[in-house]
Amino acid sequence: MRGTIIMWSGDKGVVAVPAGERYEFGINHWRGDQAPKPDMAVSLTLTEGMLTALSPIQEVDLVKERIEKLGAHGAKVAQGILGDVGKEVAVGYGFFAVFALFFNMLSGKGVLASVAITMPGLLGGLEGTINQAAGSSSGGGGLLLVCLAIASVSVPYFWKHKYAPLAFCLPLVITLYADIQLYRAYSAVKTQFASLGQLDSALSSMFASNTVAGKPYLFRRSTSP
Repeated sequence: MRGTIIMWSGDKGVVAVPAGERYEFGINHWRGDQAPKPDMAVSLTLTEGMLTALSPIQEVDLVKERIEKLGAHGAKVAQGILGDVGKEVAVGYGFFAVFALFFNMLSGKGVLASVAITMPGLLGGLEGTINQAAGSSSGGGGLLLVCLAIASVSVPYFWKHKYAPLAFCLPLVITLYADIQLYRAYSAVKTQFASLGQLDSALSSMFASNTVAGKPYLFRRSTSP
């Protein structure tokens, strides 16, 4: 039986169990290596309704129990969500999650082969795209948007309303917005490379018009007296 020490003074104390009963105990009942103290979780041994031993519960065991309870609760919620949305919608959300988090929407070639931008990077705007390209960020605010889109599958489970299924449109909206950001990034890069091409042509013309014996120079010698 589990319980909690609610009082300890000197060599006597009181332990309470979830059912409401309280038991007095002394140091002779204690089976722990450390001294008992209030709010300590303990395990009670009863014989014919009488407390015969009391031992502390290790913190690691309490953590494991909490994790197990959270896991059981999470599984129950997941089953409830699956029952509300149906298998087809759940599978669709699964594909969206994998695509949004792990697939590259923009990949470099040649010297830029290491550059790979996922949906969170694009959704994070220019700064998020640059950060993810540099490998210093996974998308920042864009990652939050993706997580919200994935979590929207649970809206009908927690919000019982006729308009709740509209939340299923969020992944589509997020994907369309990412496509718009992708087009903007492509246009910006294309414009920059076009500007660089014009600059390269201008420099080539300048060097071609300033040559002596086939060797380029920057300043032409004046022919005036």
